[in-house]
Amino acid sequence: MKKSKLMYVLAVTGSTLGMVGLTSTAFASSVTTSAQSLQSGYTLAGSNLYNFEDAPETISYSTSTITITKPQTETRTYAAQGSDILFDKQEAPYTIPLPNWLGNWDIQSVTLKLGGTLDDHYNQSANLYTGQLVVNNQSVFSGQWKFQHGSPYGGQFTNYSTMSFNLTNLIQHHNTVNLFNTSNSYWLPSYPGYPNWISVDNLQLVITLRHPIPQELVNILNSQKGNMSVSTGTPHNIQLP
Repeated sequence: MKKSKLMYVLAVTGSTLGMVGLTSTAFASSVTTSAQSLQSGYTLAGSNLYNFEDAPETISYSTSTITITKPQTETRTYAAQGSDILFDKQEAPYTIPLPNWLGNWDIQSVTLKLGGTLDDHYNQSANLYTGQLVVNNQSVFSGQWKFQHGSPYGGQFTNYSTMSFNLTNLIQHHNTVNLFNTSNSYWLPSYPGYPNWISVDNLQLVITLRHPIPQELVNILNSQKGNMSVSTGTPHNIQLP
């Protein structure tokens, strides 16, 4: 019996990639609250020294997953180069769009990975450090951070760990991720007026696909240098045996 052939056609119009012959169902309606709309009682992450920026995301593909990474852009001589600092009662608002050709039928599961540490205020109990994670206006975590105090003291931390959250039922084409440091201000006796903080060095959305992407298509997508849309100017015909 002759094997059937599955053909992927990447049809490019402007900056939009479509997979001809494959139809994607719509995601849930977009949220109405922007990630940049800060919650009452909270200020933007960082300070005069550590300015927060919702930097453009990067994206990488494999045959089975799509990984979208939000780079952390703050620089300093301690914590980590490129980590975001959240002091007590501060909020870090992120936006994470999905590739414009991806439909919810393509998705098997979605995991948000948050990498972080507590500060290096070792005389403070870790259970004093609390936070909340809100995705598309839905709270997915509220409680004590499962991070350690940063080490080494006063230097570049090397003990970042990861908390993971299942977002499969919350994912949309345009996603807002709001990270809150809900801790009350526990001041260091040796540094009056200096609050506790957490350091976030990694924020990733890992999408596991329901159907594998052919390696040739993976190569094309990765050649776009992380762009959310493909704009190669010509269609690509990819056949599988």
